Amino acid sequence: MAGGVGAITLEVLAADAVPPEVTRLYERAFPAHERLPVGEMLSWGTGFRMLAGDQFCGLAFVSVCNGIAWLLFFAIAEGLRGQGLGGRALACLEERYLGHRFIVDVEALDAEVPNRAERQRRIDFWQHNGFEDAGFGFNWRGEQYAFLVKGGTLTYDEVRQFWRH
Repeated sequence: MAGGVGAITLEVLAADAVPPEVTRLYERAFPAHERLPVGEMLSWGTGFRMLAGDQFCGLAFVSVCNGIAWLLFFAIAEGLRGQGLGGRALACLEERYLGHRFIVDVEALDAEVPNRAERQRRIDFWQHNGFEDAGFGFNWRGEQYAFLVKGGTLTYDEVRQFWRH
């Protein structure tokens, strides 16, 4: 067992009772220009507090439409990264949404950005866990993102339809 922690479990978040450790990690793991109000995200899908044994280890926000599970936000607590928990947590989410294609959006690689190595590490994580480049992306709030998909292909029309539901 990596780091001596137990099995990964997912606790569904209630919109009116988001634990403070989830909010803190969300605010530390994602830049302000990428974040949305937690209540808004929970109106689009399901939020999870992830536990390794009885220890808080991460968060995930997932929205589902037409057989696609979009991991809108996914983060492992800073002190627990690099221990395999991300892959284990992802496997739990895949089991929960069995039969769905999974998509994530990641900051696109751009030679001119100062955090290029960090972006590459994130992409490497997703690719290590079976995600592939969908071949297109989008611009949101002035940032270019690329889609990665697992379990099939993804079209631009499917993404557009996703946001219409």
